[in-house]
Amino acid sequence: MLEIPHAETYAALLPHTMEAMRERVPEQGEALAAALSTDPGGLRERIAELAGNRRLGELGADRGRIGEVLDVALARPELVHMTPGEVTREDLAAILEAAW
Repeated sequence: MLEIPHAETYAALLPHTMEAMRERVPEQGEALAAALSTDPGGLRERIAELAGNRRLGELGADRGRIGEVLDVALARPELVHMTPGEVTREDLAAILEAAW
């Protein structure tokens, strides 16, 4: 969708996605942080380090297509089943912006 490599895109998004998930399910965030030898407050930074500190902008993503990406992501039925709580457009936009 953003015309950038799939794996690298997820590497850029994962630290910010996990930060958002940590707030929704703190117990699982604590367990993940422990498994990665960090504290829950350092989870985003640790995952970013492991993922190569990638940014969507560095990968060449077109910022003008964020709205289109949000539309497609919100239309995916599995989003409701994979994420605890309601996921809003603003939630996803915040993750994309943080990964930019």
